[in-house]
Amino acid sequence: MPIVYVNRKNPDWTYLLDAVAAKGLADAVYAVTVTQEQFDNLTAYQFIIDNGDYICIPKSPEPKQAYNWDGEKWVADKPKLKQWQISEAEYQKQNLMTEARDKIAPLQDAVDLNIATDAEKSALTAWRKYRVLLNRVDCTTAPDVKWPEPPK
Repeated sequence: MPIVYVNRKNPDWTYLLDAVAAKGLADAVYAVTVTQEQFDNLTAYQFIIDNGDYICIPKSPEPKQAYNWDGEKWVADKPKLKQWQISEAEYQKQNLMTEARDKIAPLQDAVDLNIATDAEKSALTAWRKYRVLLNRVDCTTAPDVKWPEPPK
């Protein structure tokens, strides 16, 4: 009987393929055993119900990054996939650093001009701490990057 990998958190098949390829069956992904007849009758992106959940099963996805067709199925090129995941994490880190810089600038101006409120001083400290923690993030651990929580 065929096993179909399904993702409950995100029906996007590229996320599903990344999770399966990078970690095996991650907690976001689970396997469903279907009969050969059920599998043969599935169309790409058809929704079926399992344990009360609606799930999307891509029958033959065409991944956009780091996969090769072996004549029967898409297979992850693990080194290429890892590099792509690292690049994505570095891009996200840069975006988060830019956001932190943009939050810090007016707060720092208020402190420099001696017009900062206690709330602004507290927010400045929180955002600067966040930026330091963000700078320490190791993107080579992608896709399992541990991102710090931004200040509220």
